Amino acid sequence: DTDYRGTVTARSELGGGVILELCHELDYVDWLAGPVEETACVAQKVSDLEMDSEDVAEIVGRSARGCLISIHLDCVQLAPVRQCKLIGSMGTIVIDFLNREVRSTRAGEQSRAVWRHTQSRDGRFREQMQHVLACVRGEESPRVPLERGIEVLSLTMAVKMANETGRACPVACPD
Repeated sequence: DTDYRGTVTARSELGGGVILELCHELDYVDWLAGPVEETACVAQKVSDLEMDSEDVAEIVGRSARGCLISIHLDCVQLAPVRQCKLIGSMGTIVIDFLNREVRSTRAGEQSRAVWRHTQSRDGRFREQMQHVLACVRGEESPRVPLERGIEVLSLTMAVKMANETGRACPVACPD
């Protein structure tokens, strides 16, 4: 975790590029803003990291609820940032994944922490693995259905296509 560039270099062997590697951002934006209907993307390799695909991506889109979406993905920053910012007329909510907290600011007020996650990163991964094993044993059902994974993959592929074609792409989820 401390050597961000080293971590990214090791991950880059997967060859997915920043869009596939950080698709969780696409997942939670789609979940929070509503299904993304259209997306555009500009992405490219800009660093000297040992990877053959894009390491920076700028993604914009529009959701079915009318939300405008802007996502920046990169594995170039020396100090990692993983945040989601929801901006509305009544205030702003910032979800800071690395510091494990949610902050809110209402119009005319100062920012304040409203929630902190105290479980360690390792603890979260262990809990996820225990759940996967319980699903394999038939003791639990998956918390996230396969259909949700297909929806996120469809969005991810639309983002990749938008970057390749240089045009906005509709997000078509298979039925």
